[in-house]
Amino acid sequence: MNKAKEKLTRTGFKPERIKTSIHISGYNIAGAIQQTATQKLVDAILIGRQGLNGISEMLMGSVSTSLFRKCHDTPLWIIDGEVKSKDFIVPLDGSLNSLMAIDHLCHLLEKRDDINIHLFHCNSPFSQKAQCNPELFYHKWDKAWCDKTLSGVDCLFEGPRQLLSGAGIPLSRIHILPEGSALEEARGIISAAKEHGCGTIVMGRRPAGNAQGLFGGVSHRAIKRVQDVALWIVG
Repeated sequence: MNKAKEKLTRTGFKPERIKTSIHISGYNIAGAIQQTATQKLVDAILIGRQGLNGISEMLMGSVSTSLFRKCHDTPLWIIDGEVKSKDFIVPLDGSLNSLMAIDHLCHLLEKRDDINIHLFHCNSPFSQKAQCNPELFYHKWDKAWCDKTLSGVDCLFEGPRQLLSGAGIPLSRIHILPEGSALEEARGIISAAKEHGCGTIVMGRRPAGNAQGLFGGVSHRAIKRVQDVALWIVG
């Protein structure tokens, strides 16, 4: 705890903004983390992944995987290895979930001009074709705005681009990548992140019990495959 607090203060965090606590959790570490996050109403859970191999994870369990199964309302940030790049990649599929991932970025990166955000869509032979339906977004954003920006040939990217720009991120820092194709979307997304030097992947996830479409099982598979990358899962 002390080492973590010292590292944060060295990078500019004020000591009074850092709170520490210790909980006795037994074997249910993920449950204790989730309970604390719910009580504290945190904006995100940040966890470093230990990199268990398949056999170790089967015997001991994985805290990050357990948290992924439990936390559908709190964004989960999983850090694997050493992340050096400050650039982000956001896979999009035209769903509310992927746009809420963009909204999460807007909240955290407001007025930042020292990062790049790459918007990306990946197809696979087994995925459904991405479609834009502005009506699905009326309860979150203005109807006129949704009809204008979340429809048409550029519907996957125009809305996210405008949200990011409205949060003060320069348009020159927002990049639209060519559409990708892979047998499995998770591999395609991770490959694109590596190719474009992105340190963080930000993915939306569908509600509990709804595992259809691009992000149904992709985020879970990505957790098992990322190396030296941060993966943010936004519910």
